[in-house]
Amino acid sequence: APVTITRDATADNDPNPVPGEEGERAPWDLMMTFNAPEGGHYGVAYDGTNFYTSNWGYSSAAYNFYKYDLSGNMIEGFNISGCGTLRGMTYDGTYFYGVANSSTVYCVDLANHSVVSTFTSAYGTMRGITYDPVRDGFWVIANWSGNLSLIDRTGAVQFTGPAPSSASDLAYYKDADGVEHVYCFNNGTNDVDDYNITTNTMGGSVFNFYSAPGATGTAGGCTVADFQGKKVFIGDIQQSPNLIAIYELREADQPGGQGGYTGNNLNHLALPRESETIWSNCLDKDMYLDANDVTVNVLLNSADSPEGVMVTFTNYNEVEQEMYPIEPIELDETGYYAFESFRRGEYNVKVEFDGYETIEDSVSIWEPTDLRYVMTEIIYGVSDLYVSSTGWAMWGSEGMPSNGQGGGQGGGNGDTFSVDFEAGIPAGWTTIDGGSPAGYGWHLASATMGTGYGHNGSSDCVISQSYDNNYGVIYPDNYLVTPQVTLAAGSTFSFYACAQDASYAAEHFGVFVSDNGTSNWQMVQEWTMTAK
Repeated sequence: APVTITRDATADNDPNPVPGEEGERAPWDLMMTFNAPEGGHYGVAYDGTNFYTSNWGYSSAAYNFYKYDLSGNMIEGFNISGCGTLRGMTYDGTYFYGVANSSTVYCVDLANHSVVSTFTSAYGTMRGITYDPVRDGFWVIANWSGNLSLIDRTGAVQFTGPAPSSASDLAYYKDADGVEHVYCFNNGTNDVDDYNITTNTMGGSVFNFYSAPGATGTAGGCTVADFQGKKVFIGDIQQSPNLIAIYELREADQPGGQGGYTGNNLNHLALPRESETIWSNCLDKDMYLDANDVTVNVLLNSADSPEGVMVTFTNYNEVEQEMYPIEPIELDETGYYAFESFRRGEYNVKVEFDGYETIEDSVSIWEPTDLRYVMTEIIYGVSDLYVSSTGWAMWGSEGMPSNGQGGGQGGGNGDTFSVDFEAGIPAGWTTIDGGSPAGYGWHLASATMGTGYGHNGSSDCVISQSYDNNYGVIYPDNYLVTPQVTLAAGSTFSFYACAQDASYAAEHFGVFVSDNGTSNWQMVQEWTMTAK
């Protein structure tokens, strides 16, 4: 018989629901249902001891939260001062976390009716949330749209996945084979849609909640937990009153336990006088190789020192790369590096060093592995060589590789850098104060003038003074020196400069280069300022 879908007045529904993709569902077994005392109670959560529901913001609701026993009997209704009206809720083993269709995540102690803390996320408005115990973060979804994303406990976005259809809430689930999922409760169809974390893909529906006895409303909150020895999916259907249904997924991780969360160390097999059971955290241990199992050894065919060679590892699995990136390695003079631990997987390895041909390799690292590479020096042909009496050398670009910019052969691989001084003068930069009097050399404008004097009103810049209101005329001879960089034919250098006072604009400055530290400066060009 056809199912009648009721868009209840107390429900918070997607105004533009999208039909879900039909898929082959597993034969879920219904364990129990119970009703909330009233409509409007969108969110549902469970800590192994009690169920809780939350009001999404329905103005006629008597309470924003209800607490239930394990049979679904209502124990109490209550409100929490300073807490938003929560849609999705989740439990991390210690506290509940909820979102109120805003950029704020509320950490709440529902048992004691209090807000523990809050944080905001750059992700923006969030309607659904679920805790991921493997990554110690939260999967979130926006208001009926947007991409499924993982945020950490500060709200920073760690990974962005696809966009599910009309997701009202989310539930993290690891199946019996260890495959990780985020179930997305579809408000438009009442389907439980499957997102596979490992493959970063949305699948079809695995179940439809219209199968729940008495269900006529629309999907609200959901969660996955351990209940009565089973791993279960708990879903909230928005109708008056709200209907909560609990379906079996598989056997529980901890047989005999009422709850799947171990934050309270509740052991239902222990006698009252026994010590509590402490469960070890063995998640993902088999994904890491031990110390010294993976090593890198790089030699140069010129027999020079390999100090400074950069080695980067990029996981071909996009999700793994986002979740577990490996920092680039800079080798010392030995050319040898041993990892303290290494995450198994399929990797692209890139070995780079100025003046040598880059090496790229594809490797499978599932067992102890020694990676060995020999880099080949690039021999450039030159023309029109000129060496000055001070040792300054110049030559043409014949035989050198193109820089890909057109307009000639180019000049190999020059360094690239960009500095805005917003975070201060970078490490490695040097200031030389040779002016009279001393003490007025290059420094941050914010140190003497305040902020807002950078290019186009940005926060900061560097300045060298020729006049000070408290002292008078200053005779500057000041240098701002970058770290050593590699220049190539076709290298360019650009910057922004202006006078501090348009009425006294004639400031003189120049750009110099040196090939031996700070004792042999060669003029590139000099200027005298004019007013804008």
